[in-house]
Amino acid sequence: MNAKTVFRLLLVAILLGAIASALIASFPGNISEDWRTISEWNGSGGFYERLDSFTLPTHIVARVAVITALVLLLMLLLSVYVGLFLFWRFARITNLLLTVLLVLVAPWAGLVILLPVEAAVYDFTMLCEGAVVALSYTSPIKDYFERKQIA
Repeated sequence: MNAKTVFRLLLVAILLGAIASALIASFPGNISEDWRTISEWNGSGGFYERLDSFTLPTHIVARVAVITALVLLLMLLLSVYVGLFLFWRFARITNLLLTVLLVLVAPWAGLVILLPVEAAVYDFTMLCEGAVVALSYTSPIKDYFERKQIA
């Protein structure tokens, strides 16, 4: 398998991992009362706690602004991964900046509680993300992102 295919498979694995994590978190299944009690601590002391209790503003202008910002963020994330898949130059640096931003804000996330399967999927996804960042800046993948010289 060539490097280009491996790179693209890593991108697909990241997206599938994100979807799987969201589904596992949303539908945890039959968990014990102990696990349910522990999971209530998720986000305690950080901005995850505020996101958990987030409700849309009641004023229509503020509501539209928040929804627009969330849609734009989702479009940015999707365009970065599509861009990486198609080797667009902006996607490589944007993905690096978003990854660094995620690492920098992590200390303010609060306590993060994950179910074992969710943690395994999350760890696998983060390993794939690290591989994508590393591969996008090393040969031969970095060559696909370089500006093509037109003669």
